Amino acid sequence: MEGRIPRSPSFRLITPPFMSRRKRSERASGIQQRRPKCCTHISSKCPSSVRLDEQNMPITQTRIVRIVVEGTVQGVGYRVFVSREAGRLQLDGWVRNRRDGSVETLVAGPSAVVEQFLIAARRGPRTAAVASHRIEEADEAALREGGGEHGFVVAGED
Repeated sequence: MEGRIPRSPSFRLITPPFMSRRKRSERASGIQQRRPKCCTHISSKCPSSVRLDEQNMPITQTRIVRIVVEGTVQGVGYRVFVSREAGRLQLDGWVRNRRDGSVETLVAGPSAVVEQFLIAARRGPRTAAVASHRIEEADEAALREGGGEHGFVVAGED
């Protein structure tokens, strides 16, 4: 017994088992805990996802912007690039190809974050060649138009 640390009976109580009995019974009976709908996405309306600035103060000003880029932007991964950037920056909105060969994007979020997104959207991925871009302010109706009021989506063609 030398060199061994004696284990107390309470040692097993401190270390939890892999899955509790309650969870096992819930899983067996098909009961699942569901989160409220507001917590499954990041939105300014969701109290659990309030965005904070550098001073840990809530960001209240939301900016909604439409950007249309022209050039070699279809078939080169531009929409995927835009959706990844928007996801990384936690922006809401949508992106879609237009019949004239351009790509239209609408984003909503804090002003400073939207400005970061616009810089990336003007540049685009390496495979794209952005010839020109047009930026205009938009409203919430435009955001709902493409289905991007809760998160960022790649919408169908215009």
